[in-house]
Amino acid sequence: VTFINFIIVLGCLKFIKKDNIKNLKLAKLLLTMLIAFTLIMLFSANFKLNLYEAAFGYTFLRVSVHLFMFLLFILCLVVTAGIWYKKIPIMKSLILITITIYTIINYMNVDGFIARKNIERYRQTGNIDTAYLTSLSFEVVPYLVGLKDNSTNDIKMIIDDNLKYRKKVLNKETSWPEFNFSKERARKL
Repeated sequence: VTFINFIIVLGCLKFIKKDNIKNLKLAKLLLTMLIAFTLIMLFSANFKLNLYEAAFGYTFLRVSVHLFMFLLFILCLVVTAGIWYKKIPIMKSLILITITIYTIINYMNVDGFIARKNIERYRQTGNIDTAYLTSLSFEVVPYLVGLKDNSTNDIKMIIDDNLKYRKKVLNKETSWPEFNFSKERARKL
């Protein structure tokens, strides 16, 4: 829906007649309202996703949706500024911001964030999906070790089995082209 709204806004800005100032201001006001309604929709979706995470925990998909909604929020602000200020190149700004945020997300430790938040949730509620946690990358090994020391026997068994499996995988990888900082940290732990 946000993309459809962006297309509507960009189409209107391109094809609107700029000779009638009164109609132009009215169009800008209506386009701004469309973006405002889009923001309300984003805030509502974010609120619902927060409730869902509180009930069921964090996953890669849920965190990715949060990050994508953050991107859409920033893009909505840029489009709103572009509606009122002609000098802002909207399309170039949208592309540049999208590429920048995509690059930042690729350098984030998303799996570590998921593990940390799910462990915090476990300490508050006593519920955790250890099968999901153990399916994440080697970034979660420090969190799994910490969780193993402060959990029930069932969780300790699952984590122990996973750590033994990860150790076997790490022992097989000994060549230098396979070097990875997360795996090296996991190997030390």
